[in-house]
Formats: sequence, structure tokens, C-alpha cells
Amino acid sequence: MRTLSLLLFLCSCLLPRLFFPLTAAAAREVMTVRGPGLERMPEEAYLAWIRDLSFDPSSQAGITLIEPLDGATVPANAASPILSWTSDSSMALVSLKSDHLELQAVCIGTSWVPETQAWNRIRNSARGSSITISVAPVSGDDGRSVLAGTSAVLNVDDHELLAPIAYLQLPVPFRTAK
Repeated sequence: MRTLSLLLFLCSCLLPRLFFPLTAAAAREVMTVRGPGLERMPEEAYLAWIRDLSFDPSSQAGITLIEPLDGATVPANAASPILSWTSDSSMALVSLKSDHLELQAVCIGTSWVPETQAWNRIRNSARGSSITISVAPVSGDDGRSVLAGTSAVLNVDDHELLAPIAYLQLPVPFRTAK
């Protein structure tokens, strides 16, 4: 009986480690998609350009994330969000990171809506957790320098929304709200 208990204990401790070895950090898959304005760039050239970007975290750039708000929560079946920001640069590297997946795109302009398929993958990987959205300006003479940016956390709820919701964002019809 003691031998059987010892054998069961060893199996319960060792087998998971054989099939799921411990690592220092969980591997994160990175998906790279094209942002607006870069659709005509050949795929190989785009991916090589992304790989060659150099990061300069000490640099300061004027960038502010407008949407989504930091700490916002979306249902588990939410549609792709509108990401928008203000920046001194006309190009930005946008990254959406969950624990297991990262979606990144270089965008020309100051807004981006992730493609449905890519958004569904990252949203589903973060269900019950959060997605960190980072936006960093790309500048430099050769367009390969990523400056320090800004980030926000978007929480993804465990529950789905069970009814369709129509949402339309319109400008306020007057200049100053009171």
C-alpha cells in the first residue's frame, strides 16, 4: 500500500513536468498584421521592416491614447475596438498583448481597428484577463526608430453579451459642453 501511494505521488509530481516543462517565462506567440496605409507594401518587405525596428525607450514623444480608456472592460464576444491616439508622428507601432499572444501592427495615421480574425484570437486568449494596448511613435530619418509610447489595459470579461448593441459615436453638436 505504501509503495502504491509513493508511486502515485511520484507520478503526480513528475508526469506533468515531463509533458509541461517549467520555463522561466511563458512563450508568447506574436502575430504581425498590416495597419492602415501599408496595404500595398509587399509582405516580405513589411515583415523585414518590422524586424529591423530599433527601440529607443529613453526618447520622449508626444503621444496620448484616446480610445480605449485605461481599465475599460469589454464582454468576451466584443467586436474589434477602435484604437485612437494623438501623436506628433504620422506613424505608430501598435501592440496588443495578452499572456499568450501579441498582435502588432504599424499604422499610418492616428487610429486603427484590428481585423476581426486577429482581434478574435487576442480577445479569446485574454478571456477573464486583460490585454495591454501599447502605442509608440515610429520616426527617425529612415522610419525605423520606435520612441517611448503610452499604454492602457483593456479587461476582457468571462461573460458574453447576449444581445446585440448598436453604438454610434457622433461629434457633439456644440463646441463647449456645460
